[in-house]
Amino acid sequence: MQFIKIFFIFCYILILNSCMAPVPLAEKKDDIYAKLFTVENKKSNIYIFMSETYGGSLSDPLKTPIFFDSKNIGEITGKTYFKITTNPGTHHIVTLSEVPAGITIHTQANRNYFVWQKIKMGVFNARVQFHLVSSEKGMKEIFHCKLIKHINK
Repeated sequence: MQFIKIFFIFCYILILNSCMAPVPLAEKKDDIYAKLFTVENKKSNIYIFMSETYGGSLSDPLKTPIFFDSKNIGEITGKTYFKITTNPGTHHIVTLSEVPAGITIHTQANRNYFVWQKIKMGVFNARVQFHLVSSEKGMKEIFHCKLIKHINK
């Protein structure tokens, strides 16, 4: 009887995970190019990444929307990242979670910036924190992630 109960719980989890749509990934060549970390002249690159999976589920269904300078660029999930090429200046990154979170970055030309989206358990939903990390840490984490296609491109 215990086996049947465990079997049905397992099937239920599989069904729930299969209903979660993955985030749209960019083409492999774009992912490879983004990981070269080259910066266009007089531009800045901002990499937003979520390097860990959350919740330990089979397909990591937790996704959070990312807004860059008030524009929705898509959803991020575990082991994925966005690369944003932009003009130098002040930029705002926001996500919606149990408690909305954001970070403001002041960028300079010809530089890369790395923003880690950290997930923590909340009361009802996940909570998000953004951290600006070093280039060394950012590049290391990005190599284990996949590039997400922007929805506004």
